[in-house]
Amino acid sequence: MIDVFGTALSAFLHGDTDTLMTVRRDDGFVDTHSPGIWFSEDLWGSERSLVDYAQGTLLDVGCGAGRHVLHFQNAGFDITGLDESLLAVEVCRKRGCSKLLTGDVFGISLENSRFDTILLFGNNIGIGGTPARTLTMLKLL
Repeated sequence: MIDVFGTALSAFLHGDTDTLMTVRRDDGFVDTHSPGIWFSEDLWGSERSLVDYAQGTLLDVGCGAGRHVLHFQNAGFDITGLDESLLAVEVCRKRGCSKLLTGDVFGISLENSRFDTILLFGNNIGIGGTPARTLTMLKLL
């Protein structure tokens, strides 16, 4: 499998700030933007309204370039980032994220881990792919 997202994040981290990425969803939504949007530690409007609900130990599912991991880590939270992209996890590591897991949310074992808050920011609820798989994912988490 080609890791398009991880490759874009890694390229941006290493200085390629000109290349844009295009997201095309099967519902017809298309968005073109710089991978740089995933590097800001500032939370977006809808995310800011949810921060007060975060408590205890956090898991950021689909952590990408680590923007949420860094935000919460810098605020003193015990947070772990999870991403199936080896390149994305390496970007996180290089940016200073301290706790990271590499794996697919459906295949990684979290049974010996305890998380009080699970983050699925940035449309990551869609990682499930279908309503049935999303329900399975939420039960796993």
